[in-house]
Amino acid sequence: LTEVERSIIRRISSYCNMRLTDIYPSAPMENIALDSILAMTIVEELQNEFNVDLPTFLFYEYETLRSAAKYIIELMETART
Repeated sequence: LTEVERSIIRRISSYCNMRLTDIYPSAPMENIALDSILAMTIVEELQNEFNVDLPTFLFYEYETLRSAAKYIIELMETART
């Protein structure tokens, strides 16, 4: 797992009261009971942690946690150049 994936999984685990081992980065986002308010809260925290601007509905725009994490990593790499 990447650092970003781990961060997303930890937050979802905490907010949704799920075990870390029950959250799979490659599983469809629809498998996670993440309402829009929690999703926006997590996006805001990720923006602060990784110092990137993210779309409010990040988790609805990407099919999996892994694809959302990949997007964040790409933004971080672009910011460094």
